[in-house]
Amino acid sequence: MPRGQLPENSPVRETVTGCIVPDSWDSKYRVTGVVIACNNERELEVVNLTAHPELSGLCMSRITATGIVMVRDGREQIQVENFRVLTTDASVNLQPYTPPAVS
Repeated sequence: MPRGQLPENSPVRETVTGCIVPDSWDSKYRVTGVVIACNNERELEVVNLTAHPELSGLCMSRITATGIVMVRDGREQIQVENFRVLTTDASVNLQPYTPPAVS
């Protein structure tokens, strides 16, 4: 369903495919929120990450997810019911950044 076509607060069950991207972090830079970034710049905020905490560890992975899609405050959101990992990018280094030593 193209972006903007779904009326505010009008939920619909949908299957989407996209890449998991971090969307929010805590004070220790741990991922606390993710979006599914689909083709055509569509982003769906995952609103039930506590039900699927493994999604925060799949950043930069491509998935297919089925769930209830809705628009709240102008932002598309998805309540994920189930998902399947399509690809992972093992070349992405998700280790914390350590600045170089100052000499």
